[in-house]
Amino acid sequence: MKILLVDDDAGVLGALRELVAAQGGFDVKVASDGEGALREARSWPGGPDVLVTDVVMEPMDGFKLRESLAAEFPSMRAIFSSAYDLSGHAERLVGATVLPKPVDAAQLVSLLAGASPAPAANLIGGYVVQEPLGRHGAVGEFVAWQGSMSRHVVLNVLDQEGSSAPGAVDEFLADARAKAAVSHPYLLAVHEAGEAGGRYFYASDYLPGYSLEAYRTAGHTVDDRALLAALRTAADVSVHFSKQGIA
Repeated sequence: MKILLVDDDAGVLGALRELVAAQGGFDVKVASDGEGALREARSWPGGPDVLVTDVVMEPMDGFKLRESLAAEFPSMRAIFSSAYDLSGHAERLVGATVLPKPVDAAQLVSLLAGASPAPAANLIGGYVVQEPLGRHGAVGEFVAWQGSMSRHVVLNVLDQEGSSAPGAVDEFLADARAKAAVSHPYLLAVHEAGEAGGRYFYASDYLPGYSLEAYRTAGHTVDDRALLAALRTAADVSVHFSKQGIA
């Protein structure tokens, strides 16, 4: 996989390069400005697979850089990193991932290691849909950027085909209300549920990290004690739901 890293801070750029190079399996190029990034991108046959770029740069910012490269290499994925509030730029964030600075190393590696391609550009309500996390029947889970709060969330979306099934919407929203009503240290809080453009969704906390599937795909193993602890936690949460009268 070809990764292009762009940042006008030499220290940040060096740290990102070391981090990505240490993972192995990546062809990495770096640039300290937009013009340099265009040259490096064009030196690859087919261009970069992933652009990881700072946003606030001169004379070409990260948004303009992404737009220029996307016109030449439409399959390229984009990851923006910034220490600034980007909530006023929702339209320019569509289809990209946003990582706040300082960049969380585990989150960046997890995004780069993900085998799934970036989803189609999508806005649902006030959320910019970014990376797919998984699917449970007719419900897809995505990492999404909530511009109004400058944070990532997990967005659960009932697909349009699933919502046409009798009672599916009521069941989906009832599930969201049930989760929102229960407080537990190991449950992600549900913040909002609603409908936008005929698509039903609810948003919950996002906890950066690896999924077990990503961990396995990377060739790692989990020892028995860690697995037992995870199972125990899941069982405790299940019991808590039962005590609250929620099956």
